[in-house]
Amino acid sequence: MANFLNSQNNMTVYADFLISLFVSGQRLQVDDINTALADRNKNILIAGLKAEANAMNVEGFDNITKNDFNTWNDLFDLGLRKVVEFDENTETKVVGIKKTIEQYFIGQLLENDHKIIYMYRDPRDVLLSAKNRFSDFSLYTSITRWAKSMDHIEEFVKNKNMVLVKYEDLILNKEDVSSKISDLLGVEINTNLSTFKLRKGSIYKDNSSFHDVSELFDEKALYRWKNDKDSDEVILASCLLKDQIAKYDYEAYSPEKGRSKPILKAYHKKMRNDAIKRGVKKVLRIKS
Repeated sequence: MANFLNSQNNMTVYADFLISLFVSGQRLQVDDINTALADRNKNILIAGLKAEANAMNVEGFDNITKNDFNTWNDLFDLGLRKVVEFDENTETKVVGIKKTIEQYFIGQLLENDHKIIYMYRDPRDVLLSAKNRFSDFSLYTSITRWAKSMDHIEEFVKNKNMVLVKYEDLILNKEDVSSKISDLLGVEINTNLSTFKLRKGSIYKDNSSFHDVSELFDEKALYRWKNDKDSDEVILASCLLKDQIAKYDYEAYSPEKGRSKPILKAYHKKMRNDAIKRGVKKVLRIKS
């Protein structure tokens, strides 16, 4: 989505940039993005932002000082402006970034009139993709994260500054999805692109964890779970997320009990043990 939008003539949307502001902001417990920051917090945010810009070869961030902003939101806006300046796109009407697994600042960003396109995908495909991409993949953590993210976003679905986009619809119904995004952002979107632009000077190819995508909006990326129905990922998601799968109009799948029972038993045992450990740690902290 980010690369699709970044390839439009009137948009500059970088994928996976300015992420340090979100990570550091959460660690620093910035509860209000409009509240003045202490100098220490400013310095930490600047350091992370400059390191990120240097790592991604994005120029224009080296001269930022603590006097250039007052709040987290000020710095975020400044970062967006710097992205446009680096991209040198004189036709830019919309500037943005892509951030995955973001819950912490969504409500406040919407209140500050930022526009948010929230994309979701069949959780079974999400899990299989993550397993194939990340060496530290955790099935239980990932499945809980997907469920919590979707529960959290329900609070904002009627907000005028946000649209929900189903990943599968972007592939199968790109014209309809583009129309929704166009209405949100107030700009025209061209769906007939021969290539995607990753960022200044870079052409985007594909971002598939399976490296089998050969064209834009390739349907091979859809519903991979149907070819892996016996995997723990597909079975556990189909059982635990049954209600959400139905709610978002994904195809239901009911694994055989002989296969699903031990997987569910192991999951619930792990959840109980984790809850006990958290309880013990909490008691120890109170006593100490």
